[in-house]
Amino acid sequence: MINVDRLVGYEATLVACNKNSERVDVKIIGICGNKTLMVMPVKECFDLSDKALKATYQLRVNFENVVYTFKTFIEIVNKQPVTYFHLTLPDANKLLTERKSPRVLLNKAALTLSVNTGKTQVKASMADISLDGACLVARSRLAKVDEVFYIDMLINQGTATITLPCKVRYVRTDIQTEGQDSIVFHHGVAFENLSNEAENFIHSFIHAT
Repeated sequence: MINVDRLVGYEATLVACNKNSERVDVKIIGICGNKTLMVMPVKECFDLSDKALKATYQLRVNFENVVYTFKTFIEIVNKQPVTYFHLTLPDANKLLTERKSPRVLLNKAALTLSVNTGKTQVKASMADISLDGACLVARSRLAKVDEVFYIDMLINQGTATITLPCKVRYVRTDIQTEGQDSIVFHHGVAFENLSNEAENFIHSFIHAT
């Protein structure tokens, strides 16, 4: 656990807690009276409609290779001299740790894998991986937050398969501009109940990447 004031100066992502998971990159610029966290959009593109301002958000910040998250609301909007927000500051016990180890970025085009949701089996690509979880990119939503699915990865030159059980931590949408513009879904997942073989595979995979 860290003191929230240590996050000042870091960039973070504000993600709407709705089916579209709209997001905006922000910079944490201060704390006001230990009650609100002050953040400023990195780009002037934030939706200031009443609906957006009343929404529930999740703030995600990467601090020293650990991703911290918490649920928050926009309490105050200031537009002078620049646009910045006051976000509800969480209690210390509500600052959640999502990723405890450094992530390794991967070539999404090169690493395509199979995801078994229990109902269907679809293809996805892995954008990054750590000892605790990964980010999967797919053309459709694989699952909802807190749902469990399984990643099947080929090993031993494709002669065997290893299964990685995962729980979805967040889902966000993005626009892919390569070729024709299209919406893709990013799924942040945490590995759960891994076998010893699966843990050893992830260690070896990260070390070799």
